[in-house]
Amino acid sequence: MTDAALVKIDVEPLTVTLPFGYKTQLRATGTYDNAMTQDVTTQVIWSSDQPSKASVSNNAGTQGLATGLSAATVTITATLQGVSGTATLTVTSETLSSITVTPDPLTLAIGQKQQMTATGTFSQGTVLDITAYVGWSSDHKRTASVSKTGLVTARKKGSALIKASKSGQQDTASVTVQ
Repeated sequence: MTDAALVKIDVEPLTVTLPFGYKTQLRATGTYDNAMTQDVTTQVIWSSDQPSKASVSNNAGTQGLATGLSAATVTITATLQGVSGTATLTVTSETLSSITVTPDPLTLAIGQKQQMTATGTFSQGTVLDITAYVGWSSDHKRTASVSKTGLVTARKKGSALIKASKSGQQDTASVTVQ
């Protein structure tokens, strides 16, 4: 694409609602004058018009990762070769109302693994994957253990409850090991 000129940058998602203290990954797609498109997430310079309200990373490996710091509506900009694209990030002060753990129920054979997901519902209706934010535990670790990231490992026959908890909210999923 060295001969093609960048003409447009689209940032996705275009609008995001995020409770403060949480993060979301933004992506930038460049459109060139030859109609080709390319993911330019790691090449653009990311910026926030209110960095004290929402920050966005330019660090290797986390480019485009936006963090809500306090309630505000913030414009996030991705710029490359003088071309910019924007997204609107609304940071809310809503609180976590409930957690749902999936899959539930879960049946595994000894030695099998399964990634669990924790979905948070917040007080103003925002729904967000909070798998990386919750604490994970198992009531029978010898039957089914769970890692800090929510990865369940079936260890021996029996049943266990896998729990995700955060901010006074929790949910469990039942695991049967056969």
